[in-house]
Amino acid sequence: MFYGWKITLLGSAGNFLLQGSTIYIMNAFIEPLNALYGWTRADISTIMFFAALFGAFSMPVFSSLALRIPLRLIMSAGALLGGLCAIGMGITDNLYVFGLLFILTWISGQAFGGVSANILINKWFSRFQGRAFGICNIGNSLAGAVLPFLLMISIQYTNVKLTWILYGIIILCFVPVCLFLIVEKPSDMGLHADNLANGKKEIRSEVFIPLKTVLQYPEIYYIGFTFGFMLMSSSSVLSQLKLRFTDVGIESFTAMALMCLTAFFCAIAKYLWGWLCDKICPVLVTRILVLFHIGALFLLFIPANLAVILIFTVCFGLAAGGSWAVMPSITAYLFGKERFICTYRAVSPFVILKALGFLIVGFSYSFFGSYDAAYLIFIVILSCCFLLTLLLKPLTTQNTLTVA
Repeated sequence: MFYGWKITLLGSAGNFLLQGSTIYIMNAFIEPLNALYGWTRADISTIMFFAALFGAFSMPVFSSLALRIPLRLIMSAGALLGGLCAIGMGITDNLYVFGLLFILTWISGQAFGGVSANILINKWFSRFQGRAFGICNIGNSLAGAVLPFLLMISIQYTNVKLTWILYGIIILCFVPVCLFLIVEKPSDMGLHADNLANGKKEIRSEVFIPLKTVLQYPEIYYIGFTFGFMLMSSSSVLSQLKLRFTDVGIESFTAMALMCLTAFFCAIAKYLWGWLCDKICPVLVTRILVLFHIGALFLLFIPANLAVILIFTVCFGLAAGGSWAVMPSITAYLFGKERFICTYRAVSPFVILKALGFLIVGFSYSFFGSYDAAYLIFIVILSCCFLLTLLLKPLTTQNTLTVA
């Protein structure tokens, strides 16, 4: 196996254990935490809002650190912090301490997986970059397909506290894996990007561009707002999707299985959308993704029965799973591999927008007794985002957009 794929799988593991799990696992914990401590859905949604907020702020920070500190150390530190914080969440019974630890866990997800893994993959792949981004980010969605169900069973057979502690111990096991497995770039092993046997070793140096220069390009804002709002919709809907299903009369275990099924299709989608970015213009892929996402949200307004819910799980899963795969692909496409870190750190802060979604769904339920108002808001916002994508002009040749 080409060593780059091993790097990709490790990044996917980081996304599975921390980056994606922080969104999905609350489907398993919200109701037990409410029963144990009296914490409400609005309380948990507010914590997730602040966690997503600080997590988004951490993305450009880790992007900048990657220019100075080896990614091996950044990702190892992320696994260490995430594991310790998960154990701490199992120990504390204080809402504010729990919230602080959850915020740190969310931040650690960007260090162990997230933006750090994307930066690493950009160094190892060129021709197959879209697929590599997709496989790496599959971990986000596989977390939703597997972890909530396993954690719910663990809670039922043990308790909330022990489940958090066991989860944290598993994360800590990846600290030595990161230390010994991660290699910064192909040339460090005498290899070249994509492992192309008939090519010369491809050694690309990262081009440093001042942030103020990058921010002069409107494409940064078009990409940032579009994917920031798509992530807002997908993350917030998925974070309480099991509760949505139980609210419309689905039994608890079945509702959790349907939520996990949605996440499973998210995982499939990451590879499919990444593969599509390798085949056709990522700008066109972005437009298709936004329209598909809007259409999937409309399904939530059809009177609920099992057939409609199953169609929704497939469509929304395929729509929600694409953002993390397509966002780095279109950034690399428009600005070039060598400028990826400097441009991606300008795009990544827009992920902060997804924090708003947790407040919107939480307070939609508090004020109206359902999530429908939140879903309608998401549809309107994403319709505006589609108009933004029309301002992105497909390029005739890759990487022709020059940054001075």
